[in-house]
Amino acid sequence: MPDQVLSRARALESFTLDGAYASFKESKKGTITVGKLADFLILDRDIMTVAPKEVIATKIKLTVLNGEVVHRQ
Repeated sequence: MPDQVLSRARALESFTLDGAYASFKESKKGTITVGKLADFLILDRDIMTVAPKEVIATKIKLTVLNGEVVHRQ
């Protein structure tokens, strides 16, 4: 439904900061901050600026969990 669409920024926040908050782990997860777990990924394009149809084709180039690389393309 068009009236229920989230902005890209809000969608990203809901999967990161809001997810950490919902699991009571916002002190360790949800943002890239000194002292928090290093859980992040690097994509092959900037999903915040590409055309909407390009987002679906995004590939993960690198995944880091707890500071360790667990996937590299």
